[in-house]
Amino acid sequence: MKVTGGTLYLAWKGANTSKVFFDQVNDLAGSSLSPSSWSPQATLPNALTSTTPALGVSGTTLDAVYKGRTSDTVYHETATTPQS
Repeated sequence: MKVTGGTLYLAWKGANTSKVFFDQVNDLAGSSLSPSSWSPQATLPNALTSTTPALGVSGTTLDAVYKGRTSDTVYHETATTPQS
């Protein structure tokens, strides 16, 4: 989880998959965190992990760092943040 400029970013490993998912709430202070507050969830298409990813944000660039699914290799991917 990462909060920057009033936007909440969240990333997670799927429960029944090794994919990395991410999502955002644009106005955290004014949000009830109801399902309608969230942008559509997105995935990092090439990311597969066995653990929870970490996030960093710069402007509209979301950076995810994660451990490989079957190795101890650490990967980094950049994606444009999901938009509502």
